[in-house]
Amino acid sequence: MTSSIWAVVPAAGSGRRMASEVPKQYLAVNGVPILEYTLQALLACPDIRGVVVVLDPSDRRADLIASLSDPRVGRVLYMCSSLTVGNLNSTIILVLTGASD
Repeated sequence: MTSSIWAVVPAAGSGRRMASEVPKQYLAVNGVPILEYTLQALLACPDIRGVVVVLDPSDRRADLIASLSDPRVGRVLYMCSSLTVGNLNSTIILVLTGASD
């Protein structure tokens, strides 16, 4: 039986609140970005069918994340002028190639 569980990874932050040049998802731990560790862990879980990663459309670092090329990973472009807790006035474009449900 195919699992129906999808993981959602919010990774659209800019690092502004922590006053960093590098967004948290791209901070390196032992030379590997946190987002890469996160995706590797989720993709290794047999109960997870796929992963949706929420990215800022202006993100230029995503190409550094090898796991984003895995066919089980879809990308959402989160377009919002200010990402704040509780902000629901946003536009989300979701493209999951090959998703049947």
